[in-house]
Amino acid sequence: MLNDVVTSAEDQLRATPLRGREVPVQDGCRMLRDRSSSYADGAESRLYEIIQSATDLSSTSDELPDRATNWPELYHLSRDRANCLRPFSLSPAFRVLEVGAGCGAITRYLGENCLAVDSLEPATARARVARSRTRDLDNVEVFVGQVEDVPAEPIYDAVAVIGVLEYVGGGVRNLSRETSFLTHIRKLLKPEGLLILAIENRIGVKYMVGAPEDHTGKAYDSVEGYPRGGHARTFTRTELSHLLTTVGFSPTFYSAFPDYKLTRVLMPDQLFTVAPWLASAIPVFPSPDWVVKRPRGANESRVWRSLCADGIGPNFANSFVVTATRDRAAHTVWPADQLAVYYNTDRRSPYATERVITANPRSVGIGARDLTEPSLPESQVQLGREDDGALEGQALLDVLEASDDQGITHELSAWLGAVARRSSEGFAQSDFVPMNLIRTPGGALVQYDGEGGPSKMTQDELIARGLLLTGIELAKRHTPQRWKGATTVRDVVQHIAQLAAVTLDDAWLGAAVGREAELQGAILRSSGGAVATQANIARRRRLLEQTLDSSLETGELGPREHELRRRAEKELEKARTDRATRDNEVQTLQNRINELSERLDQAERLDRDDGPDQDVRLDLNDELAQEEPSDRQTQLAQLAAPKRSWIRRLMRQR
Repeated sequence: MLNDVVTSAEDQLRATPLRGREVPVQDGCRMLRDRSSSYADGAESRLYEIIQSATDLSSTSDELPDRATNWPELYHLSRDRANCLRPFSLSPAFRVLEVGAGCGAITRYLGENCLAVDSLEPATARARVARSRTRDLDNVEVFVGQVEDVPAEPIYDAVAVIGVLEYVGGGVRNLSRETSFLTHIRKLLKPEGLLILAIENRIGVKYMVGAPEDHTGKAYDSVEGYPRGGHARTFTRTELSHLLTTVGFSPTFYSAFPDYKLTRVLMPDQLFTVAPWLASAIPVFPSPDWVVKRPRGANESRVWRSLCADGIGPNFANSFVVTATRDRAAHTVWPADQLAVYYNTDRRSPYATERVITANPRSVGIGARDLTEPSLPESQVQLGREDDGALEGQALLDVLEASDDQGITHELSAWLGAVARRSSEGFAQSDFVPMNLIRTPGGALVQYDGEGGPSKMTQDELIARGLLLTGIELAKRHTPQRWKGATTVRDVVQHIAQLAAVTLDDAWLGAAVGREAELQGAILRSSGGAVATQANIARRRRLLEQTLDSSLETGELGPREHELRRRAEKELEKARTDRATRDNEVQTLQNRINELSERLDQAERLDRDDGPDQDVRLDLNDELAQEEPSDRQTQLAQLAAPKRSWIRRLMRQR
């Protein structure tokens, strides 16, 4: 009896006008419409099979993404999908409407964290996948329908519109559909309610440097304003802000990288003014090209740093996550002191972390927490946490990038000294490498991105790891001309080691690569399964070896597409010129052969009549001597060989 009362109370709290409607049910989905949208990306049937047979349906599941075999499957199964929402403090008392559930990745996260979730999906094939993904969550209802099917009552604490707005207008320039869509959503929110919207930026930095537009697959398409048309249309920050304010919302923007789809970092505008170097350093570049590979153009990382240095970075984030309210005094879901949140979710679940950068009146600090409960046996790699302290200064890797060889030697010497001191004090230090450090104004080295904890890595092994990773990273950050005499990334790593006065040979480097492969193989996820395997370790080693052996010419700052085209055009022009020269030589020799043939015919006629004339024989001998092929014309001159043999035979007969 008591359980019935509790259940009834929960049902009342979860009650919404949608849930009160009597509608048909199909595959667990409540059908608001007789006919659904036909939109699909082709992965729905396979996704349904994967999710139906899965045991771990959670938003941090290893099982689901490990079974993805292509981009559409990874998009729907990756735990990174929820990272665009994780930094926000969504109340467990929230009733949420999700518009556009897709295959349920965001639905799942909302269901794990909120009181009630009504999820709308216009395509039945996708809705049943979303229902399967949330089949163990009784606070989630999946509806086949669209936002206009929802009664215009202010019942929801939040409405999530993730990757949907770009499709609302069907790609047309007229914003009437988007305006009507957002106006209706505003009517569904409580007075203090919150809209959470995620969408790509039409002029995101990756698009500016030539990455194909995610919806059309065409480079510069969105930057140019979609001159070729299409079924989707994204917006600049100014355009999106104007659209939202027009319908009565007050928006707050957050920069998402590499995008909102598989978010790694989310940054409010405040970070760009309080700690601009972090806004440049935290995103990882180049951003992935999910469907079509970009041509080699401008370097995305350097362009982003230039934009941040000029104070306009937020306008060029690859994606926006926007929180919008009906008034500024509404729900506050982003803590005031939170400058950025970023994720290491490419790892297996026990190692996945969320790192939060916070500000106080005197400094900027960073903290970390596990996304899942670590449950590793003692034999596995253990990652502890260290207090990163105040973050003031400059990323050490940026300092190394800006230094000449003498400067690199100085900075690496300081790092080696810090490593030695930490070793003597008993600190675990597997991540105390240059790429995770900042140099403070006083010259101290502070770890800002990395993890400590018990480690089997010795001091020498840590130094080897630091030099290996630093060399690989610096090779990416410079043009090939910076490293005189170097042709591969391996050459740069060897050069960096020499500057650090570390004796390097093939055995040293091979051992460093092997240890790094074992570490990555144990921590990072693989497509083969959620546990570390020898196959995964071997794969990581192959990737590292391929990186080391790759040519600097093929690196991010190697010759650009237009330079390669110009080089190819010059080589083609030279080949054409050489071909024309050879053709002329062939024609010249052919003309001489024809002339000799005529002389031969003359000699044969004389032989039949009175015998070869002595003068004719002498002339032919002279011609033969002059026509002996040079080394350069040997192959061409062989064309004349049959005629010459005839002439010589004729001369011997006389």
